[in-house]
Amino acid sequence: MAANPGSDGMSEREIVEDSLSTQKFLASTADTYANEASSDELRSDLLNVLQEDHQLQAKLFQAASQRGWYQVKQASDQEVSQAQSKHRNMPG
Repeated sequence: MAANPGSDGMSEREIVEDSLSTQKFLASTADTYANEASSDELRSDLLNVLQEDHQLQAKLFQAASQRGWYQVKQASDQEVSQAQSKHRNMPG
């Protein structure tokens, strides 16, 4: 579906971008609820929802990226190593 300037509908790009934004919000919300759940069963259910949200978010990101709508800078091997070291050394 191509963009239709002046039409009342959303373009494919707008739909994908809106869906990606919505999935990010839903994942953030599910994460917060899972962190604050007082029941292990509820926490487990929310973590399953969070995983599904992340999978859908990844598919939307991939679709947008393949179409050139969502550009990210490719990290160098050194930047990847630095990020891995930083997160391995975090307390917790």
